[in-house]
Order: sequence, then structure tokens, then C-alpha cells
Amino acid sequence: MSPRRSRAGLLGLVPALVCALVMAQQPTPPANAPPPGSVLPAPAALAAPAAPAALVEATTPEASGPILTLEECIKFALARGFDLEIERQSLSIAQDNVPIARSTFLPIFSATTGKAVTRSAIDPDLSLPSTMTATVDASAAVSQRLLTGTQLSLGLNNNHFNIDPAVAALSPAYTSDVTLAVTQPLLKGFGTRLNSQVIRRAELGLDVAGNNYESRALDVIQGTENAYYIVTGARDQLQVFRASLQLAQALLNEAQSRRTAGMATGLDVLQAEVGVANARRSVLDAQRTVHASEDALTALIGRFQFDTPLGATRADEDTNEPAPTIASSYRLATERYPALRNARSSLEIAQLDVAFARNDLLPSVDLDLALGFNGGDSTRRGSFSGITEPDGHNWQAGISITYPLGRVAEKARFRQSRFALTQAELREKQLEQDVLVAVRNAVRDVETSRESVTIAGQAADLSRRQYEAETERFRAGLSTSRRVLEAQTDLESARVANLQARLDLQTARATLRRLEGTSLQRYGISLDVAR
Repeated sequence: MSPRRSRAGLLGLVPALVCALVMAQQPTPPANAPPPGSVLPAPAALAAPAAPAALVEATTPEASGPILTLEECIKFALARGFDLEIERQSLSIAQDNVPIARSTFLPIFSATTGKAVTRSAIDPDLSLPSTMTATVDASAAVSQRLLTGTQLSLGLNNNHFNIDPAVAALSPAYTSDVTLAVTQPLLKGFGTRLNSQVIRRAELGLDVAGNNYESRALDVIQGTENAYYIVTGARDQLQVFRASLQLAQALLNEAQSRRTAGMATGLDVLQAEVGVANARRSVLDAQRTVHASEDALTALIGRFQFDTPLGATRADEDTNEPAPTIASSYRLATERYPALRNARSSLEIAQLDVAFARNDLLPSVDLDLALGFNGGDSTRRGSFSGITEPDGHNWQAGISITYPLGRVAEKARFRQSRFALTQAELREKQLEQDVLVAVRNAVRDVETSRESVTIAGQAADLSRRQYEAETERFRAGLSTSRRVLEAQTDLESARVANLQARLDLQTARATLRRLEGTSLQRYGISLDVAR
């Protein structure tokens, strides 16, 4: 099978591959992250510039209009992406969990009121008349739980008795009392550190949600970068195949002229015609690839809803960007990689669970204190004034103890919390190791791609000179159209490889920035994450 036929077969797989790679935005564990080149189509199916210095700006009819920069695409994708919007809602939910947790220690006001009526029947044997008693109760209380575990309660009660005049002297018409109650855990449930866990867990949950939101944003940026590079490469590939078609047509014209002049055979013309047919097929496949890659990028940046065609694209090469090092990249990754920060938050949550389970092993020993003042009078105002009298008061003190025999459930929960803590520690260490491996691979990919760009540029230049020499030999009658077509195919493949090396370098850098967590800073993007 000829190189051109093999490349044309691979082109048929590019649209499906482009869509699958661009639309899949689920984060991948760093240890299993694909190499940078794997996010692009196969080298034989990639676009090549008309000259090694391409990858600057597409000039095909499909890419007319103002230049659509990579920065604009990323901002569109972040603003209109469905996945990021879903993650933003999860962040909002986590933000509200913090005030919910803090509300546990806010004062609570309660009030009740009610009326009760009691009527006694007539007793003819004792000559007692029937009586009716009506009672109206009203109470209000304020309670609050403190971070120390203390439960405070301050209550005010007022009762109104409406009794028949015959027995009215037996009780005052109004009674009032004020009671202050305190319950203080002495063992289980005691301490600020233990009771503040509910707030700390909500804050850690917010950190996790913020890290997930940032991770999703980084995934969107990397996916948009890859999609943008694929569009640029596909458009440049179309230029290469159109240039090859022009060269093949020029060779056919020259072969026909030489056969007319008796300087070439019919076989030379037939081989040139085959070259033109293969070049046309490559152009058609390249056009299909362009449209598929444009649709994939359009879906990411939300242009479908506006039905706006994509403008020209360009992938700038930062030749002045310093070469990365494993030490510096790993340091950035350990500080900014969202999944690693989440692992540390999960470890702290596991530590809180162990502390809570350890405290749960203790018996419940609660100190209960209550102090009340009461007063009574025939008027409501007088009953309230009687509260301040020293004679009307009461107090109560006691200790309650609760101790489950055997503590079977408590011990089991404590063991579970210890196992969960060990799991969290192992996951953090495993993730640190995976990140280190991924960073080392990403840095090596960048270094290799940088060298490949230089080598591929030299190879493309040598192929161009070889093609020009073979063309001169054909014109001098020292070569055949078949050998010219082979040289043209080699030139085309060299240009494709040159573009592949350049795109591999771009995607390798994007992958490294994803691991370092520096993509947001690179494009000047600030996420609104309130923590």
C-alpha cells in the first residue's frame, strides 16, 4: 500500500476521533494521563503547513474573517460550558453549608400560649355547687448552644387563672416565673475543638467544591486548547493537500507536454494522472476533517446557539518560553493541583472523624443547673413584680450519667474511623506519587517535542530540496514522473510530521500547565470562588 493511500485511509477516522477527544471533558487521574501527542489525530492524518514556518494563520476559504484567538475561545468555553455551570451550582450549595453549620450555635427563640377550661359537676350529697376554672398559659424562651457544648436556656412563663368567686381565695389570679437552665457536658461532647467540627467540616466541604470547580475549569481550558490546535492543524493540512494537488496537476501538464514532444512515455502521463486523483481525494478528506474539527470547537465555545462561523485561527509558538524542570513543575503541582488539595482536605476530615469517634467512647456525664424566680398576684403586673422578691425562688442541681454497657457500637465506629484515616493517608501519598510520575512524563514530553520540532523542520527542508532536485532531473529527462511523485509524497509527509511535532509541543505544554494548575494565570482568568 502506498503512503498516500495509507494516509487517506487514516483521514477517514479523524472526524470521529476529534469529536470523541474534544467532547470528553471528564478529568483523568494523573498517573494514567495520556501523552500529549495522543490528544491529536495520528501523524499521517494531521495537517501540514505549506512551508515549515506555518502554524501562523489559516488562509483557506473556510477560515475567512477576523482571527479567532485561543484566549477568546477559552473565555467563551468557560462562560457557556454546561459542565462548568453544573459545577458552579455545586459550589453554591457548598457555600450555603457553612452558614447552616454555624447556625447550630445561634440563639433560638420559642413561644407558646394556650387556654384550658375545667368544669366540676354538682355534688348534691355535699351541697357543693359546680365550679369552672379557666387557665391561660403563655411562655417565651431563648436557648443557645455554645462551642463548649454548654446548653443555655432562659424562659419566662405567665399563667392566668380564672376561678369561680366561691373559691377564688384559694389561688392568685396570675403567676409568673423566670428560669435559667444550664446543661454542661463534662466528658462526652465537651470542648470547643469537638463541637466546632461541624463548622470545620462545612468549610472543608467548601474547599473541596472550590477545588472541583477549579479542576473543571482547567479541564475546559485544556480541552479547548486541544480542540483549537486540531482546528488550526486541520486547516493547515488542507493547505498542504491543495498545494500537493497543484504540484500533481503541474506534473501532469508537464508530462503531457513532454509526451507530445516525444520526450516522455504514456506511462509517465498515466502515473501523473494517478497522482492527481490521489491528491484530489486527499483534499476532500482534509475538508471533511476541517469541518469535523470546527464543529467540535464550536460545541465547546457555544457558537452553535448563535450560528456564527468560526474565523481564522492561529496557534502562536512561544519560542522564548523557558524549558520546564521537574523540580519546579512538581513544586507547582503539589501547591495547585486541585485533586491533591482535595486529598488533603479529605485527610483532615478523616482526622476530625477520628477525634469525634474517640470522644464518643467516653460516658455521658452532664451537669444540670437551674435557677428560677417566681411571683404571684391578682394582677398580671403584680405577678411580674413579685419575681424580684427574694422569697419566691427555686433552684435545682444534678448530674446525669449515661454509659452503654460494652460500648460495642462506639468501639466499632472508632475502628472504622481509624481505617478511614489510614485510607485517606494512603490516597494522599498515592496521589502525590501519581502527580510526580505525571509531571516527569509531561516535562519529558515537552523536552522531546522541542527537539522533534527542530528535527522535523530540518527534515521538511531536506525533503523540499530533494523534491526540487528530482523535479529538475525529470525536466532534464533523467527521471520519471513516478519518482517525482514519490519525492512529492515524501515532502508532503515531512511537512505533516513537521506540523505534528509543533502541535505535539503545544499539547505537551498544555498538559504540563494542567498539572501545574497554571492555565488560569496564563490566560488571565480569575474564578469567583468565595471560600
